[in-house]
Amino acid sequence: MTASAKQSKRSRYGVADEFLRFWFRFVEPNRSGIQEVPGVVYEGTIEPALPDHVSRTFEHVCREAVWTSIRRGGLDPYSEVGRWWYGEDEIDIVGLDPADDRILLAECKWTDEPVGHALVESLRATAERVRWGPPDRTERFALFSKSGFTDGLEAELGDDWSLFGSDDIASLLTG
Repeated sequence: MTASAKQSKRSRYGVADEFLRFWFRFVEPNRSGIQEVPGVVYEGTIEPALPDHVSRTFEHVCREAVWTSIRRGGLDPYSEVGRWWYGEDEIDIVGLDPADDRILLAECKWTDEPVGHALVESLRATAERVRWGPPDRTERFALFSKSGFTDGLEAELGDDWSLFGSDDIASLLTG
């Protein structure tokens, strides 16, 4: 997200169509096994890898929720929204507003456990390594979680944080 499109050679490509992504990850490499023993292939190969596979889809859904929230005024406007990575660091969603030196940093967690302070601290630490804008840029943060958040987390965070549970995401995308 923060690299110059003209100068950067850093790109990641992926299959955007969710059906094709599933097909080429699970079905195509296991076709003969699926034909012969589908239950064994599902239990041994597909089922254990599904949470990881679905988590990537969840990130796409969260990115769409960010755009929807921007359109509805729930989040400040950002002209670009995407993924950020540098070396071993990565952030699921980064929004940039170069005109106001404002950046949104967000993480999406597809987990059965509520999200808590560990993710907050991890995102804050990674945010310090994002080289974009001036040192006094305005930072906003967001967390997306399938299973919600630990008790009291939202009350402990400042106004620069937005939390989206699965009901919030569904409400944004359907309402």
